[in-house]
Amino acid sequence: MYRRTRFFTPWQPTALLKAVVLLLSCAGLPLVARADDEPIRWRFSAGEQFMLQVDQQFEAATIVGDNSSKSNGTMSMQLQFNVKELLDNGAARCEMGITRMQLKLVAPIATLEFDTANKEEPENPQAQLMAKVLRPFTELKYTLTIDPRGNILDVELPKDAAKNLASQLGSIPGGGQFNDLLNEETFAQGFKQMSGNGWLIWPETMPAVGDTWKQEGTIANPILGRQTEISTFRYEGPVEIDGHQLEKVAVEITMDYDPDDQAKLPIKVKISEQEQKGYIYFDRQAGRIDHSELTQHIDMDLETMGQAFEQEINVETKSRFEPADATGETQSESESKPAGDAPAAPGTESSGDKEAAPEKN
Repeated sequence: MYRRTRFFTPWQPTALLKAVVLLLSCAGLPLVARADDEPIRWRFSAGEQFMLQVDQQFEAATIVGDNSSKSNGTMSMQLQFNVKELLDNGAARCEMGITRMQLKLVAPIATLEFDTANKEEPENPQAQLMAKVLRPFTELKYTLTIDPRGNILDVELPKDAAKNLASQLGSIPGGGQFNDLLNEETFAQGFKQMSGNGWLIWPETMPAVGDTWKQEGTIANPILGRQTEISTFRYEGPVEIDGHQLEKVAVEITMDYDPDDQAKLPIKVKISEQEQKGYIYFDRQAGRIDHSELTQHIDMDLETMGQAFEQEINVETKSRFEPADATGETQSESESKPAGDAPAAPGTESSGDKEAAPEKN
């Protein structure tokens, strides 16, 4: 459910790829329970369409010897998914895809902005590089099979998806490394693991207030080695927000890299300090995630090619989930548009924009 940010230097192509793929973990689907003492389970309806909006603000500080540099930026992503089919075991097959990405980076070497919705070629060379990294992901759709508890059972990718994406990214400087990162096996495994990590999977029985449960996942990362993440959830009971009763679940996340893999790889990473925590708010009546918020602080010691440096990452991630129509437009977006499509007649006043529905952060 969360978009979790790992170590990255924002303007590097590999880092952008990781940020994009990891953002896919922010997805979620409708959940519902019929009675307060019944376990909460996912419920799907064929033909449902939803839009997940994820917004991030991040700051990064890198220290190399006596020198230091800072960068900051924002990233926004819209992820649409459609419930395509219900299976006999209660699971659902859901088609998912990124429809839009917006990225702004303020770094010592440059300030860059890019929006995949803008089809014009950027003038800035660094922005052109960013476009080559991000645009291919908005053209990719994949299918998840999810059981009633929220476990991801399977990931289906289009034929040759990894090969084609690696070919597109291979045209950028240093893009040859994507041939390893995006082979068919690691690509599918990565989507399955990263979509599941941090996603709210409900326990077998209905939790009482204060109950905790854990979810653990391992990502096979050919650049940094196997990465283990453990998410600890705590049910905090119902709360009322803007007149809606929501189920509040706290989450804390820890991650680490396999030391055996690290010994064999050119990039050594050691997490010296980390704090990743936040909340998921679930609308039980509507049967879906309402919104979530996560803050992350990670300090890392890194070494590559004989050079050691430190990096500190601070990230704030907010997401919200809304029903969407066939065009991908959400209800709040529709309500914020002027009434009617026809222009105002000469000599009359336009009806103007309606006030947008309030967002839940």
